[in-house]
Amino acid sequence: MVFNLNYQRATLWVMVVGLGITSPALAQTALPIDHALYTTYESYGNSNITWVTCGSTTNTSGCYGSGSLGPFNRVCALMEGEPVTVGNTVTRSIYVLDGGSSTSTVSLNVFKKTDIITSNSDTVSITPSKKLTLALIGGSNASCAMAANAGFIFVGTNVSPSAVKVNKLTYGLTRLGGFSPPLPVTAITANDYGYVTVTQEAAGQGSGFSVYGPNGMLQEDGGGAPFIPNTTNAYLPR
Repeated sequence: MVFNLNYQRATLWVMVVGLGITSPALAQTALPIDHALYTTYESYGNSNITWVTCGSTTNTSGCYGSGSLGPFNRVCALMEGEPVTVGNTVTRSIYVLDGGSSTSTVSLNVFKKTDIITSNSDTVSITPSKKLTLALIGGSNASCAMAANAGFIFVGTNVSPSAVKVNKLTYGLTRLGGFSPPLPVTAITANDYGYVTVTQEAAGQGSGFSVYGPNGMLQEDGGGAPFIPNTTNAYLPR
């Protein structure tokens, strides 16, 4: 009976296809309206960021906008947030991590990028949105690590014994747990499903790691220095 039932379902499926009805699995997903546009960022002297938006619209191609962000003490990391599309307008956050210079202050600077897209143009603007002072140690010789998922940004430096979690919606700050003896943050990596690993190491003192889930909560921790790769950017082990 099981064999006959499966056979009848298979026959019915062939008949449906023969009638020209398209399976939902074969339906094409519409491309985002900004899929052919991109923005490059360049750091000048670690104190300013210049940006240029180029690509193409339906009828034109070229570069549509440019500008600069700053000044900062020392830019040590930058990343874009997820896009939000309403009509012909695409907005996203830009996160610029300032690692400090002669001072040890570390700050996360949030900007709002807006693209108003038509068939012939892209009107681009980037405006300041928020500045957060983080409970991290920085300085001119500090290296930074930053990664994110849909809800949270994870930030650390190699002279801080723990990382900080930033809520993207509320901008609430949470200092994450560390290890004993203290281990500085050496890497933060994330995958496409929203899992984030904070890796901490110190010469002669060992290493440890913590994995956080898409909801921002701790999933696992322990010894060692693993990382999480993704499909976009390679992680280069130290």
